[in-house]
Amino acid sequence: MAEQLWPAALTGGLAGASLTQLTQLFVRWWSAPSLVAEFDAAIEGCVVDGEDGRLVAGLPGKTRYLRLRVTNHGRSIAKDVQVIVTRISGGSSPRWVSAREVLDLI
Repeated sequence: MAEQLWPAALTGGLAGASLTQLTQLFVRWWSAPSLVAEFDAAIEGCVVDGEDGRLVAGLPGKTRYLRLRVTNHGRSIAKDVQVIVTRISGGSSPRWVSAREVLDLI
């Protein structure tokens, strides 16, 4: 009788442990944050034109501030997140590209 008890106990424990691990993986995936970076010039505050008269490369120019919106579409809070801009280009056919430095957005 004891010989029949061991296989049932071992497989039941293994099935329970496997089910627990799979459940934890599913819950972690289901509740994970999902960050989306958005930019829309039509939204007020995303594009702000500054005052004229500032010098850009030694010439008078116009300053423009751009705001990037990062929203969380997930089911939990995002912690210890860093947003880094690695490339900035202008227009639909880029006339200029700035890829020389990385900008940390805090």
